[in-house]
Amino acid sequence: MVDILRDPESELKATSRYVVDPFSTSGVYWTSRTLPFEVEEGTYQSCLGRVSGGFVDGIYTAGAVKGVAQLSYVPLFNLSGSAPPMPTRLPLPNRTLATAIASARYDDDNSSWYGTTDLYAVANSTLYRWNPDQQLDDNTMGTALLTNPVFAGTDTLIALMRGKITTIFGKNASNVVYYTSCHIDHLADPASWSAPVPVLRGIERITSFINLKDGGNTVFAAGGSKIQKLTQATNTDSKLWHAQPIMLEAAPESKPMSFNSYTTTINVKGQNGLPLTKAEIVLTTKAHTPVYIDGLYYILSTIPVTVPVNQSGQVIVIQATDRIVGATIHVRLEYAEYTINPMANSFEKLAKLSDKNALKSAQIRTNTIAGGVVGESKTDSLVSYSVSDTDLKATADSIKLLTDAYNKHQIEAQKSPLRMVAPVTSNLVISQGSITYGLGDYIAIAAGDLFNWLKTGVEKVINVIKNAATGLWEFIVKIGKDIYRAVLDTVDAVVGAIQWAFDKIKTGIEKLTRYIEFLFEWDDIRRTKQVTHNLVKYYLIEMVSSIETAKDAFDDCMDGAEKAVAEWSGIKDWSALGDSASKPPSGNAADATRDQTSGSQILAGHFRNQADRITIRHGMPEASLVQSLVDEMMAAMESQGMVFTRTFQQLQDLAQDFLKLSLADILKRLVGILVESVLGTTKVVVDAMLDVLYRLAGTVVEVLDTTIHIPIISDILNAIGIPDISFLDLFTWIGAAGITIVFKIARGEAPFPDNASTRALIDAQDWPSFSAVLKQPISVSSDEKDKGAFDLGISKDIGQLIYSAGHALGGFVVFAGNFLFFAESMDVSPTNVFGMPSAVMGVIGALAAGGADFLVAKMPIENKAVSTLRTITTVISKIIFSGPGQKYLTGGKLSFMKVDDNRKVGAVFNTVLVFPALFCTCYHFYELSNKPVSKERSLAIIGETSSMVQYVGRVSYCVAIFDPEPTTRLIPASVMAGCNVVIFGLETAAAMVF
Repeated sequence: MVDILRDPESELKATSRYVVDPFSTSGVYWTSRTLPFEVEEGTYQSCLGRVSGGFVDGIYTAGAVKGVAQLSYVPLFNLSGSAPPMPTRLPLPNRTLATAIASARYDDDNSSWYGTTDLYAVANSTLYRWNPDQQLDDNTMGTALLTNPVFAGTDTLIALMRGKITTIFGKNASNVVYYTSCHIDHLADPASWSAPVPVLRGIERITSFINLKDGGNTVFAAGGSKIQKLTQATNTDSKLWHAQPIMLEAAPESKPMSFNSYTTTINVKGQNGLPLTKAEIVLTTKAHTPVYIDGLYYILSTIPVTVPVNQSGQVIVIQATDRIVGATIHVRLEYAEYTINPMANSFEKLAKLSDKNALKSAQIRTNTIAGGVVGESKTDSLVSYSVSDTDLKATADSIKLLTDAYNKHQIEAQKSPLRMVAPVTSNLVISQGSITYGLGDYIAIAAGDLFNWLKTGVEKVINVIKNAATGLWEFIVKIGKDIYRAVLDTVDAVVGAIQWAFDKIKTGIEKLTRYIEFLFEWDDIRRTKQVTHNLVKYYLIEMVSSIETAKDAFDDCMDGAEKAVAEWSGIKDWSALGDSASKPPSGNAADATRDQTSGSQILAGHFRNQADRITIRHGMPEASLVQSLVDEMMAAMESQGMVFTRTFQQLQDLAQDFLKLSLADILKRLVGILVESVLGTTKVVVDAMLDVLYRLAGTVVEVLDTTIHIPIISDILNAIGIPDISFLDLFTWIGAAGITIVFKIARGEAPFPDNASTRALIDAQDWPSFSAVLKQPISVSSDEKDKGAFDLGISKDIGQLIYSAGHALGGFVVFAGNFLFFAESMDVSPTNVFGMPSAVMGVIGALAAGGADFLVAKMPIENKAVSTLRTITTVISKIIFSGPGQKYLTGGKLSFMKVDDNRKVGAVFNTVLVFPALFCTCYHFYELSNKPVSKERSLAIIGETSSMVQYVGRVSYCVAIFDPEPTTRLIPASVMAGCNVVIFGLETAAAMVF
C-alpha cells in the first residue's frame, strides 16, 4: 500500500491511496482505493490489520476532517463484488481524536482469533482497545484500558504480540518513550496490565520489536545526535533494561571513545594448574547482553554461545554499562559449570558504607585521567557535607537492608543448578494490580521498569524495606500521588537498587562510579616501565658491543665446549637435580594468572585487539650490509645441511612429546641428539654468522627505538603525557602495567617505589651506570633520609627487585604476545604483518630475563668456554633474522630444506642457534646437579628450564612455517604456544621465589 499526494502543487494536500492487487487480470496491479474520509498529508496515521472472520487484511486509518475525529477500518479488497470495500467506523468516546494507533496480530494458531488483530489507540491520556470481534460492527466504541499522564500527546504507537504477551510502546509529546504489557488472556482487565512507565527521554523517533530468540523487548531510538538500542531482560523477574549506543565504524585515525565497563577475565586451566590453550567454553546470561570477547562482538543470552579460549588460556569479556548493574555470566567447561558475578567487588565496596560515619568519610578521586591518576591524588567526599545525619542514617540503613538481600540471593544463586534453557513465559508481566499483604494501595511494578523510569529524572521519594509478612525486600518509590512497589528478589535487582538508595543524600551515579571504579596508579607503572626499559635497552647495547670481541673468542670457546661434552655426555641419572628431575618442564611453574586481573592486562588486551593496526611513523631503519657476507653465511649453512636436517628432525620428534616428558627424560634424549658433530656445525655456521651480526648490530637498537602508533594504547599514553612511542616503549609499558599491579596485589607495594635508588636506575645513561646502582648504596639528601626515602639503597634489595621485575616482565611479555606468536607462525606467507612486532616482542622478553640474570646471576655457568658460547648464540640473532636483515636473505636458497624465501631462511638460521644453546643448557644442568640444594640452585634450575622450553618453542615455530598444510601446521604451532604458557609460569615462579 502507498499513499500519494493527488496534486503536490495544490494548497490542500489531499491524499490518494493505492494498493497492489495480486488478482488483477488487466496487467495493472496498482489499483486505486478510496480513503474512508478525506485526509491531508501529515494529519493521519494508518496501520495494517484484520477483523474477526476476515479473509483479507485491511487498513486502519485515523485522522480528522475539518476538526472532526475519524477512525475507520477498510478491507484491502472486496471479495464479494467489484464495488469498493465498505469501511467500518470505530469511534472513540465523545468523538475524541486518536493521536496514534497500532495493531497487534494474534500469533497463536490455537486461538480463535489467530491471524486477526487488536486495534489500540491513544487519545488524550487514555489507551483504548478494540478486540477483533468489536471491529465487526460499525460505530463500535473502543474500550478504555488505562489512563495515565505518560500517554498524553502520543504520536507514535507500536503494538507487539508474542508468546501470549502483548506489549505496547509509545512516544509522547514530551519525547518520552514508554511501555506497558499484559498477558493476552487478561487484555480486557486494566488491572492486569503492567504500570505504564517511561524508559527513555529526549527521543524523536522509535521503532521496536520483540527478540525472537530470548523474548526480550527491544527499542531502537533516535534523539538529538545519537541512536541507541534499549533491550530488556523481559524473561527475568527483575526485567532490567540495558542501553547500548549505536555507532558507526570509526576512521583509522579517530580518537577512541571511553566508556565504563565490567571486564571479566576467565582463566581456563588444566589439571596441572597451567592455562589451557586448546579449549572451548560455553557462556550464557539470563538477559540479552551485548559484549566484546577478545575483540569480537557477541550477544550473550539464555542461548548458549561457544567461545574458544585464546592462546593465553583466557577468555576476556567486556560488557559496557552506564550504571552499576552488569550481567551475571554462567560458564560451562565440558561438564563443569561456574557462575561469575562481575558486580561482586563493586557491591562489596558499597556494602561497607552501611554506617553513617563510613558514608561521611568515603572519598573519591577527582583528578582521574585515562582510567587512572597522575601526580598527587586529589580527592573529594563521596557525600556532601551538607547532608543531614538523619538522611545519612536512612541511607546507611537502606544499604544494610540491600546487603542482607544481596547476600541471601547470592547464596541461593550459587546453590541453584545452571540450566541453559530457552526462556519461559512465566512472570513476564508484573501486573499493576498485584497485591502484597499488608501494604495497601501500592502499584506493583518490575524493578527494571522502575529503575529505568527513575533515570528519566522524575521527582521521587525512595525507601527500601523488608516486608515482615512475606520476608521479601522491597523497593518503594513515591512518584506524584502514586506509590510503586518492586520486589528485590534477584542479585541484579538488589545491585540496581543500591544506586537509588544514594538518591536521598544527592549522590548520583557518576560519583558512585568514581567510588567503585578501578584506577591505575600511572606514576607507579611509569617507574616500572622506565626501569625495565633501561634494563632491556642497555643490556642489548652491551651485547651488541661485545660481538666484535666475541668473534675473537669464538674459536677458543668452541674448543673448550667440545672438551666439555665428555663431562656430561655419559650421564644417565639426573636425580641429583632433586624433585625437578622427575617433573615435566611445567613442574616448577607457578600459577602465573593467580594475581593477574583484568586491570593488570588492560594494555595487553588492547594490544591483542589492535596489533594488526600498528603503523610505523617514519619508516623502519635500513641495515647496511655487504651481500657477499650473506652469501658466505648461506654457503656455510648449505655445507652443514645433512647434520642440520638430522638434528632438526630429532628435535622435532622431541618437541612433540616435550611438555609431557620429565626433565630427566628430556636431558637423556638431548644427550643422544647433541653429539660432537652438532658443535662442529655450530662452529662453521656461527663463525660466518658473526660477520653478518657485526654489520647489522647497530640496526637492532634502532629497530627497538622505531616510532610507532597503535590505536587506543598510544591514545591512553598520550593522555597521561607520553608522546609517540617506540616498539620498546610499547612492550615495556604493556609489561609494566601487568607486573606493577600484580606486585601491588601480591606484596602490597609497587616494584619500584619513588626513591633515590629507583631514580638512579631511571637516570642511568648506559649499562655501566645502570649496573653500578646494584653495586653500591645510593647517596641521598638529608631531606630524603628524614623521610625514609633511602630504604632501598641497599644493593641486595635493588638486585632482588631487578631480578624479580626482569623475570616477571620476560614472562608477561611472552604471555601477552602468545596470540601474536601463534598467528605469525600460522601465516606462512613471506610478508607477514605480525613478523616484526612478534620478533621484537620475543627479543624484549628474552632481554628482560637475560639482563636480570646477568646483573643478579644465580649459579651461572662456571665453564668459561660454555658461558661464552651461550653469550654469542642467544638473543641478538632472532631480531636480525626476523627483521631488517631478512631482505638480504631474499633469493637465498637452502636446497637441503627446499627453502626459497627469506622468512624460512631466517627461521633455519634461528633454529641452528638452538643447537649450541641447548648444549649450554644441558651443560649447566650438569653443573647444577653437582651443587648442594639451595634457593639459588632452585632459581637456576627454573631459569634453565625456561630457556630450554623457549628453545623447543623456536624449533616448533620452524616446523610450523615449513608445513604447507594449515591443519597439520596447527600441531607444531600449538606446541610453541604451549611452551610460551609454560615459560610464563616458570618466569613468574622465578620472580616469586626470589
